[in-house]
Amino acid sequence: MNDKLKIKIGGTSLISVFVLLCLAAFGTLSLSSANADYRLAQRSAAAIDEYYQADSKAVEAYAVVDRYMRTAQSAEQLKMQLADKMPYDAVVTDDDGLECSFEVPVDKNRSIYVCVKMDENNIPKLTQWKTILTGAWEEDVSMNLWDGEDIILIEE
Repeated sequence: MNDKLKIKIGGTSLISVFVLLCLAAFGTLSLSSANADYRLAQRSAAAIDEYYQADSKAVEAYAVVDRYMRTAQSAEQLKMQLADKMPYDAVVTDDDGLECSFEVPVDKNRSIYVCVKMDENNIPKLTQWKTILTGAWEEDVSMNLWDGEDIILIEE
């Protein structure tokens, strides 16, 4: 009699092992994807929070500008009043009516730009409220793209 113990692995066992390996691989990929989505959502939430904090500060600064523009007699008077009350550098001009503009930083690359101008009835009117880019733009040249030159035709 043959005393050697033989282990027989059938087709069902092999398929089960393969399915378990596939499930482990797909589970790992799903976990990695969920983790990347979570990090992206956290960064997005932080950027939105920074923007709305800056927007709130811009609203407060606009209220200060509006209050002092109503009583200012000249650009110099408005500059002096805003120098003490505004945490941001205000640019005041009197070229075509009294005008005041300022920027509230959102992050290192963006600011909220606000411009207020006196209308013909001496009422301050908001003329611009926009997000502007303040950081330097850098061209990404990491990809070697085809520039349309050097076409090689292969003739048979």
